[in-house]
Amino acid sequence: FSAILYITGIYIALFILNAKLALLALIFIPILIAWMLLYRKFASRYNKVIQAKISELNAMVNESIQGMPIIQAFGKERKIKEEFEEVNDVHFTYQKKLVALNSVTSFNMVNLLQNLSFLAFILYFGNIGLNGSGIVSVGLLYAFIDYLNRLFQPVQWFVNQFASLEQALVAGNRVFELLDEKGTSVEQTRVPRFD
Repeated sequence: FSAILYITGIYIALFILNAKLALLALIFIPILIAWMLLYRKFASRYNKVIQAKISELNAMVNESIQGMPIIQAFGKERKIKEEFEEVNDVHFTYQKKLVALNSVTSFNMVNLLQNLSFLAFILYFGNIGLNGSGIVSVGLLYAFIDYLNRLFQPVQWFVNQFASLEQALVAGNRVFELLDEKGTSVEQTRVPRFD
């Protein structure tokens, strides 16, 4: 919420400085929204699998520890190990996919957008200076670059928090799915005495 307020304030300041350039800077808002939707699509899918596999792994470890005498009595150590490794491999695969997605879309994407915005504004200011169509003061140039730097600070923070937020949303949905499950009745009824 504070990041959104900060970004809004920066855009207001940009419009006060130069409305035409501020409109050019607005191009990055749809790019960020499209990125968030795309990220959410893949990250939620990966996180659902990861959370499910973590639950399975925890259950398998718990059952294996508690049932170790029975597992050993029937000689099923190898089978239990293979089942565990199979679930663990799926978890590892999806965890790698999520790490790759985060590495491509988080810090790197914001830096790319920031550098592209600097390039666009330098080309714009350079074009004005070379064409002689207008004089750009050093103060305006400095103020615009400074505001652009400030614009990408909350964006960077927001993007870094988005991965944790998505993970928490998936975990929360799993909790609510569990709460929505139909329970079994625990009414105390008298059982007829066995004679």
